[in-house]
Amino acid sequence: MFDRSVKPVAHWFLRHWIRHDELVRIRQQIRYLSYAELLHRSQEDRDLSLFELSVFSQNGEDGIIHEIFRKIGSLNHTFVEIGASPNEANSVLLADVFGWSGTFFDVSPSEISGLRSKYSNSDRVNVVEAFVTPSNIANLLRDASCPEGFDFLSIDVDGNDYWLWEAVEPFRPRVVVIEYNSAKGSQVNSVNKYQSESWDGTTDFGATLSAMIDLGDRLGYQLVHAETTGVNLFFVRKDQFQENDFLSPSEVRTRIPNFYLYGLHHPNGKNSVE
Repeated sequence: MFDRSVKPVAHWFLRHWIRHDELVRIRQQIRYLSYAELLHRSQEDRDLSLFELSVFSQNGEDGIIHEIFRKIGSLNHTFVEIGASPNEANSVLLADVFGWSGTFFDVSPSEISGLRSKYSNSDRVNVVEAFVTPSNIANLLRDASCPEGFDFLSIDVDGNDYWLWEAVEPFRPRVVVIEYNSAKGSQVNSVNKYQSESWDGTTDFGATLSAMIDLGDRLGYQLVHAETTGVNLFFVRKDQFQENDFLSPSEVRTRIPNFYLYGLHHPNGKNSVE
């Protein structure tokens, strides 16, 4: 028996003993097809659910990010991603396909090694090994020569995302994608205390939709989308927001955990901090 937590596609390939290099080639072709599909989507719609599509991202983030910037444009083609992999991240499409400049931050030696190997000859992409905290995030961005109004910020650190975004000022990225906790429900306003230890893999982590909306409002951002798997929220800075382009926060569809669109979710935790 195979563990149902294995991704459906990976499950199928494992059962049929497909070689790893063949799987990589198949995945590459799927990405090319996804990229072509993304560029052909031109439907004018305020509901970003219609644009979810993965090229290099884990879920449908690539299609959403592309559509947001199609609507608002890009000023400096600069990204920052905190928590990344060389083969799967929210900014890889921007860096690898559209030629954006930016910085990937991660604390994992294996992820850093892969990112540095991939971008070793790039004059546009920086890779920084760092444990990003509320106390050092602004200095790390300054050291990376990041413009204060850079275009895109992605935060995926499995729990402390809320606290990093809160501390990012004086930097004010135009678009923010941030991981949240959909398991506690859309009406619960809950933020876990800052955790110095690693996430334990349960539903006891991070901040809820309501808490993230409140933080975004305080920082000057408006929620424009919650993606279908219940993992990420998308915010646009209010001075970049046009009402005809996006749904209002009250119109954005709420989500439940539905990881890989396969009904998967994290185990329940017992130590939630309301």
